[in-house]
Amino acid sequence: MQATHIAAPAGRRRAWSLRIEHIWLALPALLVLWTGFMHPLRRLDFWWHLKAGELIVATGQIPQVDLFSYTQAGTPYLYQNWLAEIIYYLTYRLGGLPLLVALNTLLLLLALAPAYALCRQEAGGPRAGALCALLPAFGLACYSMLRTQVFAFVFFTSYLYILWRWRAGRRAPLWALPAIMLLWANLHGAFILGIGLIVLFLGAAIGER
Repeated sequence: MQATHIAAPAGRRRAWSLRIEHIWLALPALLVLWTGFMHPLRRLDFWWHLKAGELIVATGQIPQVDLFSYTQAGTPYLYQNWLAEIIYYLTYRLGGLPLLVALNTLLLLLALAPAYALCRQEAGGPRAGALCALLPAFGLACYSMLRTQVFAFVFFTSYLYILWRWRAGRRAPLWALPAIMLLWANLHGAFILGIGLIVLFLGAAIGER
């Protein structure tokens, strides 16, 4: 008896297959992933941020004076990044340096996402959007060190995405801006850039009217 081959119904065929467009779309994220996981931990200010986080968690309060420099020890000092320092220390205590690197890479991807979304919306095609997104991806790759500034990248691109949509007359969650700013101001000192974006977009809107 000869075996007969019965073709699978069209509805049961595999609905998804890898195409060249998928590779194009993945390029910006792959660039950020590769640099985030492969970037060495250099001797930057991350290490004293980690120690500051340990002190804040251990004492339950934010220091009011400089505890780490030789020439200015004991002088009044504002620990602007206190919340990032706590996050760093708790992450380190949970999973060590590998988990910190993973956290940093995740933050880089979160920073890329709003910029990538804008590129997709404005470029007019998958490949054009991916090529456009390579520019912010390359910028994030160049500054992918484990530092508190990565938090600022996330909030800056989020502000840009929301304000850009508002400026274009699309639905934009403006209500989220104060909440984002509340976090930003306690994670990194670059929160002033968010205020600058608001002034810039409002100025452009007033100028057109």
